[in-house]
Amino acid sequence: MEFAILGPLRVSGPDGSIDINAPKQRALLAMLLIEHRRDVVPAERLIDVLWGEHPPATATKALQVLVSQLRRAVGPETIVTRPGGYAIELGDGTLDLERFRTLVAQARDAEPAQAAELLREALALFRGTPLADAPLMGPGMIGAERIAGARLDALEQRIAYDLELGRHATVAGELEGLAAEHAYRERLHAQLMLALYRSGRQADALEAYRRARHVLIEDVGLDPSPELRRLEAAILSHDPALELGAPPAGAPSAAPLEPPPLPLPPTPLLGRDEDLETAARLLADPHVRLLTLTGPGGIGKSHFALELAHRIAPSFAGGARFVALAALEDPALVATEIAEALGASEGGAAAVLSRHAVLLVIDNFEQVLDAAPELGRLLAASPQSKLVVTSRAALRIQGEHELGVSPLAAEPAAELFVRRARALDPRLRLGPGDEQRIEQICARLDGLALAIELAAARMKVLNPTAILERLGRRLDLLSSGSRDAPARQQTLRAAIGWSYDLLDADTQAAFERLGVFAGGFTLEAADAVCGLDTLEAIALLVEHSLLTSRDGRFELLDTIREYALDRLTKAGALDAARRAHMHAYHDLVQGGENGMESAQTGEWLDRLHAERENVRAAMTFAVAEAEADIALLFCADLWRYWIWRGNLTEGRELLAAALALDGGTPALRQRALNGAGAVASEQGDFGPAKRLVEQALALTPEVGDDTRAARISGNLGNLALYERDYEEAIARFDAGVAFMRSIGHVRGLSLMLQNLGIAHAEAGQRERAVELLTESVAVARRAGDPGHVSSTLRTLARLLLDADEPRPALEMLHEAMQLSHSLNERPGLTESLETLSAVAARQGDPHTGALLIGAAGALRTAAGGIRQPDEDAWVQRVVADLREALGDEGFTVAEAEGSELDLGDAVTRALALSAR
Repeated sequence: MEFAILGPLRVSGPDGSIDINAPKQRALLAMLLIEHRRDVVPAERLIDVLWGEHPPATATKALQVLVSQLRRAVGPETIVTRPGGYAIELGDGTLDLERFRTLVAQARDAEPAQAAELLREALALFRGTPLADAPLMGPGMIGAERIAGARLDALEQRIAYDLELGRHATVAGELEGLAAEHAYRERLHAQLMLALYRSGRQADALEAYRRARHVLIEDVGLDPSPELRRLEAAILSHDPALELGAPPAGAPSAAPLEPPPLPLPPTPLLGRDEDLETAARLLADPHVRLLTLTGPGGIGKSHFALELAHRIAPSFAGGARFVALAALEDPALVATEIAEALGASEGGAAAVLSRHAVLLVIDNFEQVLDAAPELGRLLAASPQSKLVVTSRAALRIQGEHELGVSPLAAEPAAELFVRRARALDPRLRLGPGDEQRIEQICARLDGLALAIELAAARMKVLNPTAILERLGRRLDLLSSGSRDAPARQQTLRAAIGWSYDLLDADTQAAFERLGVFAGGFTLEAADAVCGLDTLEAIALLVEHSLLTSRDGRFELLDTIREYALDRLTKAGALDAARRAHMHAYHDLVQGGENGMESAQTGEWLDRLHAERENVRAAMTFAVAEAEADIALLFCADLWRYWIWRGNLTEGRELLAAALALDGGTPALRQRALNGAGAVASEQGDFGPAKRLVEQALALTPEVGDDTRAARISGNLGNLALYERDYEEAIARFDAGVAFMRSIGHVRGLSLMLQNLGIAHAEAGQRERAVELLTESVAVARRAGDPGHVSSTLRTLARLLLDADEPRPALEMLHEAMQLSHSLNERPGLTESLETLSAVAARQGDPHTGALLIGAAGALRTAAGGIRQPDEDAWVQRVVADLREALGDEGFTVAEAEGSELDLGDAVTRALALSAR
């Protein structure tokens, strides 16, 4: 039985040709023949080759049927079943690919004339494009590409021998066609230039260089290599070293047995200059000999490595060499691949590296990590050489230095998008607003170079607006890459799936469930959602660049998260994972209302802010599932967060959705109604706020919580105050003070005293107000809630600013601002900035006063709130004074400038005023 794959698939037996007509059978046999050196080709790999990213549910059974059918055609002893997959048994010399490899290996040890003939014999085995009639996908396509690449390498080597043998006139015409067909292979250009020069055609040789340079710069964005430039200079100067019999050292085409040159990146590398400088600086250090470039699939590690190699190759006497491992899954074959890339016989890589300083770039090491010790042995045997390895996971061997390749920043990401789109449609014109939409697209795609290029390719049929609208299903949208790219880079799903397939089953399961998190998560949250100890899985996912880690939190890029959710959905496990996520965050927020009224206010605010996206997702799921108690508890414990740090509009929407559900315990509904009223009040919707708070108070008989009822009544007092009904406000606050004193509720007493003081101040009873507010501050300090201490200090300070001695008021304002800033508590910061704007005016600095008014307004607007009526009249008086000092135009300009101030800058200016 003989097999031929160096062209269309051919099978022949003792009785002649054997037809394999079914496309899937041809693809299966082709893949087994490509990987005939392996002990076993895994069934999963064969399924990928046959069905790609979307195999049928019956793929395993269908594969068994195909194997059975193929055995009937080629013999049962030819295809054998082994644990985990299948293999093909071949006799010596029965596969044309092995005959090709044998002849190429023999040429390495032969004299030039014999070597050239051996390579001609090897190349004659090709009958066309390898496996052109086999519908290969994924790894099969990569394998066929590698065979085609080996043919080109052998062809270049045969031409090198011909040039050495003086056959330049014969090969010049052949090289003209080859250099045009394979325009990015510099060795062919160099060989053409040398052949033309030796044929007495110096002008044509220089024109060949100009054509090569134009292609490289226009298409790839790279200058020709130093070797090609030196060859041009030698041709211009009629260097005798170019003559036959005197090959110049380092000339790209001169030496037989020269390994393939460093590939050229297909496009310019954008936005990586700083990282390239870092990598070059590391490799310039004599103690750094192994640099691993890590990052998720599609981020651009291979492109980065090639650009780096082209930049620093001149500093290595032996230049740079490239080893592609994408098609390799057997770690035992890594040494052979490296040897082939170096033009060495099997096992001879170390000898080659030890003779010259070589930069060896090894691409896609993640699926052969068990071969990492081989790299350590190579480095030990070749002290002058260095390795750059790209991998989605670190190698974890001694001497390794790791450099993570980050997502593209906004500007280069957008430039990459536009360049790629215009490469496909040179007449592309961007419309109004398209540049901003492209920036949004790139941000939504996490700055992943592959994802951006795939999205840009859709510009042939979709405008930026339409692409943005479809990014909710980006894995389906970004599914049509370059046909000459490796299969793993032709779709976004394939790029991520490449990493996913390298994980064990438990880690895959954890990865899928982690897709339900939004905006990052802690290890404890991961354990709760995944239902097991996830430490080992998390560590592996970080190592394989599927998770990022920072400051104790982990996060999936959105594109990777969508892949995880897609897998989870197909497994029918999405609902269960989201329910576990909901319960985890229900537990996390529980106690938040009381926590944000305690000495731990800052810790609660920070925790809830870090988890705000997860909390939103969990609460949305609870509402969708009509889990009334859970949704209402979220509301009851989060409303203060929405006022102090969150977004008021979002908070009101979530509160309304939860309160619209039927059911839920009366106590939770009462707390949620009260919180909804407080949030509505912050936005100035006092009518709806009053109705919500009244509904909350009406539940008191059913709930039976008198303390809660007193606080709700106090909120009705605030609403009465905003309506200038001072009588009702004072009556409610008086009752609240009496109740809180009677039960010894320290914080509640301070709050009621504060509100009662404000009401008396608004009613024109300043002395009584100062008395009440002074007590309120003292009691607040006993309660220990820093946010409330800050609030009472501000309120009292504002009344005392008019005193003959303002120093006590300034000290209070300084402390209040520091407390609010430490908590990043928005209402306190806003009120402090406005109060200190009055201080600026009185200190003769109206410009700073107007700046602070602008900064406070921007902070309030960003949250969706308003200035409350009891504060507004006071601030408007300050604004009037500032306008009088600056003039209308001067105030407007300064206020606008203040609205653009960084918050930290505004706080610094304000604290400087209170410290004078």
